[in-house]
Amino acid sequence: MANKTFEDFEVGQTFEGTYRRTMTEAELVTVVHLAGLRTPLFTDEEWCKKNAPGGTRRFPGFLGIGVANSMCEEHAGSSHLGVRRLERVLFHGSFKPGDTLQARGSVVKKDPGADPGKGTVTFNIRLYNQAEQLLLEFEPVFTMPKRGA
Repeated sequence: MANKTFEDFEVGQTFEGTYRRTMTEAELVTVVHLAGLRTPLFTDEEWCKKNAPGGTRRFPGFLGIGVANSMCEEHAGSSHLGVRRLERVLFHGSFKPGDTLQARGSVVKKDPGADPGKGTVTFNIRLYNQAEQLLLEFEPVFTMPKRGA
């Protein structure tokens, strides 16, 4: 993963996630268990057959944020100083075991800030399923070192 600085980004740059990923039943069970979720949408296949869109359990939306961010992390580079905040989190759809996910992103804002050693870069990251349906989008604001700092 490349070391990148604030100056390496331009508003309007676009990129594709570096890999696609097919989500598994084991991942659904693991994330639901680790998070302590008990909602039938995530835990009860029989309930979902009668009540849920598509008739099957779904992944919690927050997992999509992590998956999409991971798919795009290479584009932020290894020298970033962390995500300062998430902005504009929008859930458009859901995903289930067997869905293959892919992410796309763009740079939507740069703010040099007052610190001569770092600024922020805001990305728009979007997650899609295998049918190209937009599932979610969000804007992580990364703190980036400045060149020569």
